[in-house]
Amino acid sequence: FYAFNSINDSYEVYLPGNRAGWLRGIGIIHVRQDGMIPVTNAEDFASTALRLKGSSYLLSGMSATGIDAPGLVYVCARINGINLPRTIRGQMATGTEIRPEDALIGDLVFLAGTGDKSDDIVSVGICIGGGSYIYAGRKIGYVAIGDINRENQDGIVVSARRIFN
Repeated sequence: FYAFNSINDSYEVYLPGNRAGWLRGIGIIHVRQDGMIPVTNAEDFASTALRLKGSSYLLSGMSATGIDAPGLVYVCARINGINLPRTIRGQMATGTEIRPEDALIGDLVFLAGTGDKSDDIVSVGICIGGGSYIYAGRKIGYVAIGDINRENQDGIVVSARRIFN
């Protein structure tokens, strides 16, 4: 959002439909109009994703109102100053490949489908530590926590990429 007015920790911003509204609170990142969003770290990246836990799944969605798996990764990355592609295929081509069992907080994990689609990557998530990841599950219908070592309704983790050094 572009803020054109501020009072204390509240910002008046332009909204779609030629309207304006106010934002207030913590979590607002100040970026100059010609500036870049500062890069944070893997922990902040994972923490951002956890804020969306429970959000509804929406194909091509990119907000807390509705979001899909690559959208979750894309939005959380952008908020934390990382430019990642919007697609699963593009996200699979970023960073450094690692073994899923070596995934740390902030690493991306990729799920393959089960049954006839066992070779197809169908989802992506963000490792949150302790052998868990967060992802937007198409089949379960919301942003949920998965276990790297267990299959869930949306598939099983078969690949991982490290995007933070």
